Amino acid sequence: MGTEIVLFLIVGVVIAVVSGQMFSYNGRKYVGGKRGGAGAALASIPFHLATLGVVVLISVYPFEGEPIRNFLLRLGLLLLLLAVLYGIAVGVFHRRHQEQEVAEFERKHGMGQVPTGPVPDQDDRVPEPRTYEVGNDQPGSTPEKIHPVDPRK
Repeated sequence: MGTEIVLFLIVGVVIAVVSGQMFSYNGRKYVGGKRGGAGAALASIPFHLATLGVVVLISVYPFEGEPIRNFLLRLGLLLLLLAVLYGIAVGVFHRRHQEQEVAEFERKHGMGQVPTGPVPDQDDRVPEPRTYEVGNDQPGSTPEKIHPVDPRK
């Protein structure tokens, strides 16, 4: 195993752990303090695992050329893929944050609750069933009468 691969593994693991901790900390603040802490911690576990997996996969891919060039190539690839993973994770947090804001707004303004009492200004009235006339398009034909089902029966 070349020294550039060992160096890349060390640097890659440090980057993965630091970015995962930043992700967990910022996610906790973004999602909602103590309530969002558990969700952020749970979301940071797959993030850590995914970034460590990317580090390992990049480290075993063979690159041709000078060792310093290979190291920088691996590091650049890691940073690009880490940015994609971080963007996906932030999108998930953003969606959860929006859902919490909507729920808080609905709770605050009494929305989303089903009324259980009677409707104001309405007695136990049920409208009378109507009879509809449907004509066929033939000249000289008489329309047929359709009687809907009475909802009171």
